[in-house]
Amino acid sequence: MQEATREKKKLFKINVFNAGVKLFQSYLNVVDDISNSMNLSDRKNANVIMANIFRHDIARIIRFGFQIVSHDGIISNLIILTHRFFKLLSVYSEGKVLTIQTNRLLKRKRKQQ
Repeated sequence: MQEATREKKKLFKINVFNAGVKLFQSYLNVVDDISNSMNLSDRKNANVIMANIFRHDIARIIRFGFQIVSHDGIISNLIILTHRFFKLLSVYSEGKVLTIQTNRLLKRKRKQQ
């Protein structure tokens, strides 16, 4: 009876999350290295990659990690990842107008007939 009425918990595997954080961190390091290259073609390619990296869902995953993880090593990896992510975002957004996506829904007034 208890098994049927218990709420299903989402499976969260901390080791998989930490591996993903480390992988994304190394990916951002590579993109940062490419963006600082002397070759103009490499810098343009890094700019294209950065245009696709900065998404609202990635920032939500990072924030979720801070809320659910309590292990010191994983928190330090998240801090390093967050620093690198927003450092690259500031480099990418320099001199550009960016749109910020939120979870909030805008209510529009209906036109009266």
